[in-house]
Amino acid sequence: MDITLLGTGNAVAGKDRENTYLLVEHEEHAMMIDVGGNPLRRLKQFDVPQAKIDAVFFTHFHIDHIFGLPSLLWGMWLEGRRKKLTIYCSKTDQKRLEQYLDVMQVKEWPIQFEIDIQTYDAGQREHISWSASTGLEVKTIPAIHSAPTAGLEFRLDGHVTVYSADTMINEQIKQYEWIDLLIHEATSADEHLDNHSSLTEVVEAYNVKEKVGQLVLVHLDDEQPYEKTVEAMPAMIQQKCTIGYDGLQLRLR
Repeated sequence: MDITLLGTGNAVAGKDRENTYLLVEHEEHAMMIDVGGNPLRRLKQFDVPQAKIDAVFFTHFHIDHIFGLPSLLWGMWLEGRRKKLTIYCSKTDQKRLEQYLDVMQVKEWPIQFEIDIQTYDAGQREHISWSASTGLEVKTIPAIHSAPTAGLEFRLDGHVTVYSADTMINEQIKQYEWIDLLIHEATSADEHLDNHSSLTEVVEAYNVKEKVGQLVLVHLDDEQPYEKTVEAMPAMIQQKCTIGYDGLQLRLR
């Protein structure tokens, strides 16, 4: 399984960062987690044809996580897509998603692919059917944010990857005995923020030294001193921390 950070910025993005969104690829399958502003350009930068994308998973319905959807669908239509696209959203956001598609007048486009909306309960851990036939297990993780939000857990061949989504420190993530790869938001370096997490909180709360193989930080703010904060940590923690950047590619073995 391969993960590409298509964007790593916070809600206002940054000079060299688009808003945070991810691409997950496994065998012939590919899923986008949220959709930033110019998704087709990003996919082409990594030689990923839009036809490979079979699912979009929305962690929540804040603008910085959904505003690239019109561009994605428009481009898929113009490139002659015929393959079904599944969009996952929380049950509480289904009506809003349908209204969003109506505002875009998607039903009036001469598209030749089905848009299948699947829902999940953001307050529960639920299996997501994407890529299940390949042995990759995907499950939602309730997050702690200002709107119904879910992160994701990926299990493959005994390895565990967790994506936090936008969240405060999460007891659900604390419960893991071991996480091979933790991709976690860090909207600040040290400052405690409502509805979000800081780098120092993430390292301490999840016992990164003992329970995490690799920590990658996303949802970043250009003004925050992440590098300085990491440099002040013990060498073992420094070795495990990666300050995410747009285009970083990761692999779960």
